[in-house]
Amino acid sequence: MSSIKLLSEKMQDRIADFGWYDLTDIQEKTIPLVISSNKHLIVESETASGKTEAVFLPILSLIEQDPSYINEVKVIYISPLKALINDQFNRIYKLAEEMNVRITKWHGDVNSNIKKSFLNSPSGILQITPESIEAFMINRPERLKEVFKGVEYIVIDEIHSFVGKDRGYHLQSLLFRLSKYFNKTPRIFGLSATIDGIDLIKEWICSDINKVDLVCSTDSSKKTYYSIMHFEKNEESDIPINPIILEDILKLTENNKALIFCNSREKVESLTYNLNDKLGYKKFYAHHSYIDKNLREEIETLVKEDDSVCIVSTSTLELGIDIGSVDLVIQIDSTFSVSSLKQRIGRTGRRKNQNRISQIYTEEPESLLLSATTVELMKQGKVEKPIILKNNYDYLFQQILSIIVENNGIRVEELIPELNVNPVFKNINNHMIIVLLKDMINKKYISSLDSSSELILGYEGEKIVHNKNFYAMFETDEPYEVIYDTKKIGLFDEYKEKDQIVVLSGRSWIVVSTIPESKKIYVEPFNKYVLPRFEPSIGERSELVRTEMFNFLNNRIVPNYINEQGRSILISYEEPYKKVSIMNNQRIIIDDGKEKSCQLFIDDKKLRSIDLFLLANNINNCICDYTLGQIIYGYDFDINLLSKINFNELIEKKIEEIIEKNSFSKYYKYLPMELKKEIYLERFCDFEGLKKFLTDIELVEIN
Repeated sequence: MSSIKLLSEKMQDRIADFGWYDLTDIQEKTIPLVISSNKHLIVESETASGKTEAVFLPILSLIEQDPSYINEVKVIYISPLKALINDQFNRIYKLAEEMNVRITKWHGDVNSNIKKSFLNSPSGILQITPESIEAFMINRPERLKEVFKGVEYIVIDEIHSFVGKDRGYHLQSLLFRLSKYFNKTPRIFGLSATIDGIDLIKEWICSDINKVDLVCSTDSSKKTYYSIMHFEKNEESDIPINPIILEDILKLTENNKALIFCNSREKVESLTYNLNDKLGYKKFYAHHSYIDKNLREEIETLVKEDDSVCIVSTSTLELGIDIGSVDLVIQIDSTFSVSSLKQRIGRTGRRKNQNRISQIYTEEPESLLLSATTVELMKQGKVEKPIILKNNYDYLFQQILSIIVENNGIRVEELIPELNVNPVFKNINNHMIIVLLKDMINKKYISSLDSSSELILGYEGEKIVHNKNFYAMFETDEPYEVIYDTKKIGLFDEYKEKDQIVVLSGRSWIVVSTIPESKKIYVEPFNKYVLPRFEPSIGERSELVRTEMFNFLNNRIVPNYINEQGRSILISYEEPYKKVSIMNNQRIIIDDGKEKSCQLFIDDKKLRSIDLFLLANNINNCICDYTLGQIIYGYDFDINLLSKINFNELIEKKIEEIIEKNSFSKYYKYLPMELKKEIYLERFCDFEGLKKFLTDIELVEIN
């Protein structure tokens, strides 16, 4: 029997109106579990498989049976992106239209009149971001019980983008704090196309993982076709992309709609400009976070309606914003993770009986090897597991301020027990909480009333909390707005000189004037190309990827989806591994006659630990290569020194020097040195893991 029959009559009629006579596999599997079970659910299925409908069809059927949805909020839908909320609003609205269920968007771009209307009569479905939940708790604490008491379901879209990341710790803490306002424990539904480490995600949802089920589906009828084309970078060219790649992209997209991903805004702008310039008309549109949101929405609508245009994007389109069906996905250079590649390739093959087609271009040998490695991992069905942190002192700092405001002051003996059971801070002992509280008092972030142990905001804390950027755990700078005529084009981080030529939104502009006071840059169109300048994107390479790089080279098999030029480079990488038989517990040292390279293939945290050892001991004849996870050193370096690496006073002093010059998260700078060091050691180093790795492996030198 189809799961359609489990839905309410109104919902059955509604999907019949849409002409949905068959449900997708994930919908058939999910609907019975939502309706008949009381457990939380993780719903894993590929992009565009109908995960949203898989949970909302049965949720709407269930709340239809409870008339209180007219007067109470029953569902909270949480998204990592405001744009995704806007996109999903229309989909959910169409489902709920006949039931008269109110759906309200709530984020920074929503009109204040819509929010006022909701507050006058909170009900139905609330779509919101973590930052807007925080803002609600800070600015309307007296309304929390009234608004959230009736919530029965929480839907978290793209849950993989939260777990193990700063916004995920934030959201997890906020949901815990909201729980005291719920009349009963809501069921949580996490949606994702990319999941590994399932028990970690289950525990993120609920401390008792037995109360969380996983439902997953993969469409075995769809095949994924991979191609990696390598062309050496043309150092003499005026443009930073090999002209052969431009020509190949133009051929591929002549009759195909493509979504082209780059790892940086700079590459997006450069590629978009040069593709259109070579073509002679505008077919390619740039899409990244520094392009105005209204322009981005216009582009998304255009691409959805017009199959002749293509988008060049950063990770802004990696998640599930609807841009219609895409014939192929193109990736420029290696992604930073397997998860990212899987998300991106998942954007193609949405049509029925349509396979997924992916084309990867590389210009650097290291990027080629990384691309081949991530593809092989994806073919094996492996993605990175989230890393759950314990020393979340920076998040704790922000949440202490937020809790004080929410409660209009709180006694220490009430605050500490609350923090002890908050899942984000459960591993922080009371001694360290008190260390932080004392430091916050000393620095006037909070104050302790003389007559009691009640904590209130201090003078410096008031300034932090009442800044509009307080609600986010990530850095939120105030960039310059770029304006042409009266239309906002996008953003730049820094001041631009008059007559300076810049590239934004895929075209060139000349700066007419810059007004620092209002942070506005006025521009006019220009016809000369310059290299775009944006902050570079930086990504960490995981142990999973680096280990697979070793396996890839040691297996000495070059896949046939790589072009001849790329194959010859990978064969040269594999050459040393052909000389001797290398076991999994061995790593090679290559002597090229000038220097040596020890191909450890370790993750960035272990490599950074070696780097700290070298810096602390003033060793200059050895460097760490973060591209391949190896070390390169001169003949006068003793490789046996690696076995002596251990965390000591010299390294601790070097870490203190680094900490003094850098801030590694938004609230990191407010912490005492003792807590800063603990965070740095946990997030950026792995001395214990390095020591175990070096103990377990044998180094084999190859001449």
